[in-house]
Amino acid sequence: MEPIEPRTTPQPALHLRHAIGPWRPVVAPTCIDCGLCVQVCPTDVFYVQPGHRHLAAPRDERCLGMVACGACVPACPADAITITPGPNWAALDNSDGHMTGAITASIWEMAARGVDSPEDPVNVGASGRGFDRLALAVPGDVPRLIPESVDLRVALHHRGREFWAALPVVGESGGADSPAARARAVSAHALGTFTLASAAVFASTPAPYKDALILEVAGASPEAGLGEIACAPALALCPPFTGLHALEDLAAHLDWLRLVNPGALLVVSLDAAISAPQVAVAAAHAGAHAVHLRGGARPVQMAGLVHLTHRGLQAAGLRDAVALIAGGMRTPLDVLKAIALGADAGAVDQAEQIAMGGIGGRVGPAQNLDPAWAARRLVNMYLAWAAEWRRALALLSLPDVRALRGRLDLLVRVV
Repeated sequence: MEPIEPRTTPQPALHLRHAIGPWRPVVAPTCIDCGLCVQVCPTDVFYVQPGHRHLAAPRDERCLGMVACGACVPACPADAITITPGPNWAALDNSDGHMTGAITASIWEMAARGVDSPEDPVNVGASGRGFDRLALAVPGDVPRLIPESVDLRVALHHRGREFWAALPVVGESGGADSPAARARAVSAHALGTFTLASAAVFASTPAPYKDALILEVAGASPEAGLGEIACAPALALCPPFTGLHALEDLAAHLDWLRLVNPGALLVVSLDAAISAPQVAVAAAHAGAHAVHLRGGARPVQMAGLVHLTHRGLQAAGLRDAVALIAGGMRTPLDVLKAIALGADAGAVDQAEQIAMGGIGGRVGPAQNLDPAWAARRLVNMYLAWAAEWRRALALLSLPDVRALRGRLDLLVRVV
């Protein structure tokens, strides 16, 4: 079986708000302005402004570096060009390597264009653990499908009612009412999927977009009003349930929500802790329609928890009674790997923040963010992700994303 190559090709970050890149080309004063670097550079790092005789300052964000390119260095007759690591690029990396500058630039590019980057999108981090050590493997003896024919819909309700998401992903960030939250609601509605929303966001969202919201309901003292709970299409129960009495409370909360809103999708949202598989089984027994493992934990922890939860639900005979949503997804291949480990869909937070202007998922978008601009970028990003999902599933000869669930035979370790 041939592994689908991890997409680690560095991308020129052409649309970053502050133009930075992983490499910094430096032109020494010995430059003779021959123009050879302008001719050989494939990404137009070097150029001469109209009416000028000398080179302009190199466009660092376009440079692919010595390994991927480096054509300008040997071409320079005056040995005036050197390429060094970009001094600001490391600021985009987090400490454990799960969200790298290359992933950030790739997400930003897809949000700007709505299609895959001219080069391959970056799909793996540098942590060497969790999803970063896994790759999808292509069987060598299966026919390839046409990507456009692949069905990406997933069912979030397995107990007799149809509740479908058009893409195998939901938005994960609830939070306070903000332009970013409104952009998430608009983009989820446009894409035919869903996003978690706090009571404040749900109350301020116009009616056409409420159908795309999963209203977060706190535990003992819910912030959402009774009227909002009664009309929401989906409800997410979010308190930390641990211990016997708390699990009894979980069942009581679900019974109360069913009484107030009999037609709602009921989601139990859990911290990705070691007890999550046991609590997920208890939630399924109590009648939950979906279990969401929140992505507060790093993806290096999420991969193992997804598989343990999937196996726990299987052992209890409840796997086909509840949908499993894995949080903390960074890239389109993260979502497919989570599904192969046993999830039904992924949940995304950091990548959405980056698409809307956040840096490395650590700095949220400003309050003066234009919701229409942000929503357009989220739609663009997910359209690019959908193209990547269809490409990968077609290579795996799977007609729909649901057929990938639990297919450990299609995963290989690469680290």
